[in-house]
Amino acid sequence: GGVFGRGDLTAAADAIHAVQPQLSLLDDFHTGAFQFLQMHLHKHAGHHTAMVQAAETALAAFERADWTAGVVALRRELARWSMISGESQEATQRFQAIAAGGNRDRLLVTNELIVAYYLAAENSYWLDQLAQARAYQQLCLALADQLQDQELIYLAQCLGELVDPNGTCADVD
Repeated sequence: GGVFGRGDLTAAADAIHAVQPQLSLLDDFHTGAFQFLQMHLHKHAGHHTAMVQAAETALAAFERADWTAGVVALRRELARWSMISGESQEATQRFQAIAAGGNRDRLLVTNELIVAYYLAAENSYWLDQLAQARAYQQLCLALADQLQDQELIYLAQCLGELVDPNGTCADVD
């Protein structure tokens, strides 16, 4: 795993290609990890369609492996990529899917959900859906508060100032 972490993308791509023939022997978790690496290599190469396909394959593998944190992280990234590429409605649907599934194993994936809700609020804000943005911001703030993470609480509060132009959000000391 070191070549990818060091940013040696050529060596990482070579390692991925070497593993390819044995891919069918991997369990779901490792198949997801393999596809996750493929996704990043495609991203760095600028191959958006292949990147999304690898992400979807990794997501399906992580779902089969029942690795909730990986599922939420990949769903969040897919939603973020949709948002960045101007596909706001697709991003909204992806963020809604995260929110709908967020109650399951919430404590295991709280950090991932906070980031996802933060991005979902930003997406809703840019779509001028302030009520939805405010709802996501409140979820983000509530989870950050549960973790008692002052940095995340601060970020959620700043987001609240953005999505609540009427100043109706509660002041927090």
